[in-house]
Amino acid sequence: MQTIEIEFGPPWPSYDTFAEAVAAAEAQPEQAKAELDSQPISGSTVLSGQFGVSACVLNFSNGWYLFVEARGFHTWWHVRETERPVVEPVPPRRLRSPQGREWEFDPNAMLSEIYGAEFVMLRVTARELLVYTRGHDIFWLSAYRDRAGQDLLHAVFEK
Repeated sequence: MQTIEIEFGPPWPSYDTFAEAVAAAEAQPEQAKAELDSQPISGSTVLSGQFGVSACVLNFSNGWYLFVEARGFHTWWHVRETERPVVEPVPPRRLRSPQGREWEFDPNAMLSEIYGAEFVMLRVTARELLVYTRGHDIFWLSAYRDRAGQDLLHAVFEK
């Protein structure tokens, strides 16, 4: 399995209280876009998806798609009803942080965990897109880079 050295980018904002963190997330300029983009896929279910090196796409039961891409330590997305975006699948890989922490990342296996889940909403933080589905942990999508400077999209499930 390939090991990829990753970089997290500029330091993440830190907050003294949970309330401060929530207020900062709510104040993100992209929050309004996330709310608008949630509307056409709200209540539909995740049928399938594909995860690539720097992008992923989710296919919803109502024919709409959520396309997410890592660009320069920021997570970009758009929701559309048109033709499904093409994402080249990637095999599982091992990631290593600058601090030496290693973990296995199998993005397509992770995606399959939310197949059949009802979509609830999109939210954003300073650099992440959060996908909420009913009955599942939050699907957090983050942008990193490898040591060669290539953008990488990463995901985890968090409560």
